[in-house]
Amino acid sequence: KVLNNWFKEGGDAVNRLKMVTFFNQHAPYWIEPQTGISFRKIPNGRFQIGDPFNEGDEDEKTGWFYDDVTIQSFLMGTREITEFQWKTVMGKNHFRDYKGDDFPMTMVSWQIIQQFINKLNIISGMRFRLTTEAEWECD
Repeated sequence: KVLNNWFKEGGDAVNRLKMVTFFNQHAPYWIEPQTGISFRKIPNGRFQIGDPFNEGDEDEKTGWFYDDVTIQSFLMGTREITEFQWKTVMGKNHFRDYKGDDFPMTMVSWQIIQQFINKLNIISGMRFRLTTEAEWECD
C-alpha cells in the first residue's frame, strides 16, 4: 500500500527507482519500476492438467487430459491491474465505469489487454505476456 501511494503521488524518479531497487533485492516479489506492478516468481515444475475424471464444465473438452505438463519458472502478477496502473501505461482510462485508482480494471477485451501489454513492454523494456493455460492451472 505504501509503495502504491508512492507511485500515485509521483515521487521523483531517482528516489522511486532507489526504493524499488531496495524492495526488489529484499522482498519475495519483483516490482516493475515504471508502474509499481508487483510480480511473484512461480517455480518450474510438472503437474497433471486436464479433466481425467470427465467432471469439467460443459464447455470443456470431454476427457481432455495430458499425463504431465512441464512449465519453466516465470513471473506472475500478484494482483489485478489497478485503474491507476492502467492509466500509467495507457495514458488514461478509456472506459466509463471508473471506480477509483485502487480498483481493478474490469470489462477489458483481449484485444485491449494486448495493447496494454505492448505499451507496458515498450515503457519497461521488458517482455510481458498473458499466462498460458498450463501456467494458469499450475499450483
